[in-house]
Amino acid sequence: MGWKSFFIVVKPVVEFDRVALLEGLGYGDLVPVGEDPFERAIYPDDDAVYIGQFGDCLLICDVMLSSACLSEEVSPEEAFLMKTFPNTEIGVFVLQSTVNFWGYALLADGQKIRARAGSSDDGTFLDHGAPLSQEMSLLSKSILQPDGSRLYPDDYDPEEPMTEDQVGEEFVFALTARFFDEPLNTADELMFETKLQQFGPAPAQDGTNPKLSPVGDPPQTPPKPWWKFW
Repeated sequence: MGWKSFFIVVKPVVEFDRVALLEGLGYGDLVPVGEDPFERAIYPDDDAVYIGQFGDCLLICDVMLSSACLSEEVSPEEAFLMKTFPNTEIGVFVLQSTVNFWGYALLADGQKIRARAGSSDDGTFLDHGAPLSQEMSLLSKSILQPDGSRLYPDDYDPEEPMTEDQVGEEFVFALTARFFDEPLNTADELMFETKLQQFGPAPAQDGTNPKLSPVGDPPQTPPKPWWKFW
């Protein structure tokens, strides 16, 4: 089963105002609509935003917000988070394993320190900043090609090295350990025992559920509309 994950982590955060957080991220008139475990929240529906906490980590799950962070630039949402939670690190993690789409970003001290992303169609289309310590174990095994791409050894098939999009998931998991002290794919307490509050638009008077729409300027999008990959 492939991973589908779109979330932001802010650490360390002891307490926060959910209403102010939602307003600052550009969403208005949202109401609580239920709770879900993190394993469900990390792949939210288009009309849902999840907010919760795991230890000293603030968790925000939203497809568009997470994807908008995959850029060299600091988005308005990222700037808001850094201003609201100074002296923290912010991690952004995106995975859609069925198309080998992966990405992550790290922000601290008012700047974007690292951002990487790629897919099976485009290869690695974003590589900003110096490698982080959590990346080195994988990068040290890679072989840099003349065109700037990297190949990685496959323990199961040494004759057929893997392209970077095939190991992007491993990079994402490695970076999540920076926040959770273990990779996401082994963090059972986080995945299955941690519940997040789901927020969505209030039902219309006719009983229908309107789609969630950002207030103000729309978030920036990554270089290519990844949501068209599947």
